[in-house]
Amino acid sequence: MPTIFSLKEKITFVVSYSENSKYVYEEMQREHLKADVVFLCRGNCIKTFQNSGRKAIPFETMNLFYMFRACFHLATSKVVVVDNYFGFLAAVHFKKQVECIQLWHAAGAFKTFGLQDHSIAARTKQARERFMKVYQQFDKVAVGSDIMAEIFKIAFGLSEANILRTGIPRTDLFYDNRERKRIASDFKRKFKNKKKFFMRRLFEMVI
Repeated sequence: MPTIFSLKEKITFVVSYSENSKYVYEEMQREHLKADVVFLCRGNCIKTFQNSGRKAIPFETMNLFYMFRACFHLATSKVVVVDNYFGFLAAVHFKKQVECIQLWHAAGAFKTFGLQDHSIAARTKQARERFMKVYQQFDKVAVGSDIMAEIFKIAFGLSEANILRTGIPRTDLFYDNRERKRIASDFKRKFKNKKKFFMRRLFEMVI
């Protein structure tokens, strides 16, 4: 990133799927962490953060104004949190004080990714080098299990020192009794009469 910008007490989330970043931000709020927060959002996930009271900016668009704002926030943040493979990471040069954290968007390894993706063998040398530059930006990677830790180390070419065995933020609600009760109550309220409705419709179709 350009050296003309000084670092601030700022955390910039680069988001493609909102869940993990949302739960991390909510925990930051509960802990009263004093830092400016910015969300750079790919696609529709921006809707999750537009009412957060923080800056929510479209990311990876052709709009020059948004591109400049994104570059500015990335250049002035002490922490950059990403949740996916973002090609721009191959071209940036973060200052030494900056930490880049990979949350990853999935809770498990349902498909191959990173260096385990078999399609990489068919890519050009330049493409493979670009992938490695992206993965080398990850100072820390949050994982949900020991198995996932080993998968990420191989997939991203990282060492144990890069692994954060914190669990996946999006699964926190399973340990929040109040939130679980709220979801169950909401589900029952919405679907309490659905069984009778479906049975009636089935009966009507049969006769």
